[in-house]
Amino acid sequence: MIIRCALIDDKKNDIQIIKNTLFQLCHGSDTIIQIKSFQNPADAGILDYFDMYIVDVDMPDVNGFQLANQIYEKYARAIIVFCTLHENLVYDSFRLNAFYFVRKSNLEEDLTYFLKKYLAYRTNNTYIAKTAGGIEKIPFEQIIYFEVSHNDMYIHLADSTEIRERKSMQKLSAELSSVGFVQIGKSFLVNMSHIQKITEYKAILSNTQSLSIPKTQYSTVCKMFLMYSSR
Repeated sequence: MIIRCALIDDKKNDIQIIKNTLFQLCHGSDTIIQIKSFQNPADAGILDYFDMYIVDVDMPDVNGFQLANQIYEKYARAIIVFCTLHENLVYDSFRLNAFYFVRKSNLEEDLTYFLKKYLAYRTNNTYIAKTAGGIEKIPFEQIIYFEVSHNDMYIHLADSTEIRERKSMQKLSAELSSVGFVQIGKSFLVNMSHIQKITEYKAILSNTQSLSIPKTQYSTVCKMFLMYSSR
């Protein structure tokens, strides 16, 4: 399993310690973690999609909570982990629906528990694609939308790649409509965590693409998106 991680911390030494700890925890397992680090929070406000974001809370100009809100605006269900020396901020972090809270004073133990929780989450939130090349597990959060043409299905991923599978929209919708996906038109099943906004009969996605919503579906799609966003 490959995990793409964004690490945002204004202290270079802390970044290196967190990196080393994560690499050590994954060493010898089938989990490969790829880390891109940012010392300036302003650089991270326009991040591409990552599987997880580890964010220091106490940073200048833009603190970790403000940065988390910026990330959530683009990816509503982003996996955000706050990492800080200020343990008294744990309750504030969970108000922002943080996935986990890591104490720098207890780094190895907290990161160990976090990785276990994250790997369990990935296992339970995965789409199994059966392609000509074999069977592939795809975490839900990496899927922007499915596109079906006749019985050919294309899975559009956050890293701009595409996977092809044979499946009908009826079968696909039955599998995923209860886990955060909404059908738009006859051809698209969209991951609501990648919808940035709905306006003028269009769904604007995290990759800046827009999908037209038929008038007959507009109120239903809006209702489902509101219910999903308020969870």
